[in-house]
Amino acid sequence: MIKSLNVAVLFLGLALAVATAQAEYRIAAGDLLAIAVFGEPELSLRNVRVPDGGKISYPLLGEVQVEGLSARGLERHLRGRLLDGYLRKPDVTVTILEYQPFYIRG
Repeated sequence: MIKSLNVAVLFLGLALAVATAQAEYRIAAGDLLAIAVFGEPELSLRNVRVPDGGKISYPLLGEVQVEGLSARGLERHLRGRLLDGYLRKPDVTVTILEYQPFYIRG
């Protein structure tokens, strides 16, 4: 019982660390995003790579600047834009599937 409780606490801690990292990380060119709007499959994007310039093409809204926002910040931004004449209560979730590649030269 104690061993399984320790494992559960470890996984919970790991999940919180990942969620915190995603909340603080700022989206950049090269990142791969998934955007889901609950109950609105036509507004959900499975794999969208952020291009140089940081704007993505989003249904109904056109070009949306995503670079520099956190995943939670992008959720709030999209929710606000979708509330403006499109949906009553949009439930938007943004997930960063892949982070931009980076290289270290030494």
